[in-house]
Amino acid sequence: MTAMTETKIPVHKGQAGSYSVLLGSATLATLHSVSFTDPYNMDSDEGVQRPLNKAHAKEFKKYIEKGENGSKVTAPPLIFSMRKEAKVQNGHLVLPGDEKLLARVDCQHRLEYTDDVNVSLPFVIYMGLSKPEETSIFTTINDKHMGLTKSLVDSHSLTLSKAPEEELPHIAIAAKLNKDSDSPWHDAVNTGGISKSTPGAKRIITLRTFQEANRVLISGARCQTADFETKYNVANSFWKAVKQVFPDAWDDSRKHLLTKGVGIAALAELGTWVLEDTLGKDDTTVAAMSEHLGKLEGFDWGNKTSPLALVGGQKGARAAAKAFIKVVFGDKEVSDITELLHPQQ
Repeated sequence: MTAMTETKIPVHKGQAGSYSVLLGSATLATLHSVSFTDPYNMDSDEGVQRPLNKAHAKEFKKYIEKGENGSKVTAPPLIFSMRKEAKVQNGHLVLPGDEKLLARVDCQHRLEYTDDVNVSLPFVIYMGLSKPEETSIFTTINDKHMGLTKSLVDSHSLTLSKAPEEELPHIAIAAKLNKDSDSPWHDAVNTGGISKSTPGAKRIITLRTFQEANRVLISGARCQTADFETKYNVANSFWKAVKQVFPDAWDDSRKHLLTKGVGIAALAELGTWVLEDTLGKDDTTVAAMSEHLGKLEGFDWGNKTSPLALVGGQKGARAAAKAFIKVVFGDKEVSDITELLHPQQ
């Protein structure tokens, strides 16, 4: 009875750099039946894969199934990780029919809708990987691929780091602000996976954008020499002050630029000055930071009406930051920002 449920796939042993692998080819239908997807979960930080792009997966099926009608089709090798030991007998990988042992490392979109497609493709199966090794291989393979969310790369980089608070403090701060119920960013950051509590589509900023902002925020000399706890606390206080000074723009993020790329980057650069000043005065309270940011009170963050609406990218964010700094630490007024960003010719 057991033999009837087994799946046998022709393989031969090989080497992929430092790793032992099994190589072969099989139909997509067969590979679908013995493999599974392990999605990254933003709530638990478990899993590996990005959320499925259904349109991409359906487009691949539409293309590859043409091979069943005689059209020429092809695709790169599918990459798997063998999660448990399996038998290799007489040149065949023998897999039980009641359990899927192959985790999809680089092939989830090619396999999602091809359970009935009898077109063969080559595959590579990594053997005996630890979970961190599997995550590392997935991240390395996919980091440069179009479509892979950079936030998921950042999440995995944080997980793989042996000393994240020292090596990647900006990512560690961003991730902790997302997890901390006392943070204004609690459950507001899309870290590149799936979530039952707050779906990624409802999170107002990506981890990639947010960690880059925090990299700038803590880049001042005083902040750089502080320990991680201090870095985190002053970052948390700063973002609390932002929310306190601009409550309407914060609460209605879809219609305002405050938490969009250009807004968050400009605020982070201004925040470098605020953190350095408050650290120097040994007063890093939300109130002290709000006093600084309060000089920008009344600034228009509207998507269409803000002075920032016509600037974008890193260049635009830097220009906006310079204007903010001239108001907060210089002699300019909020009403001068439009002229500073868009001087009349």
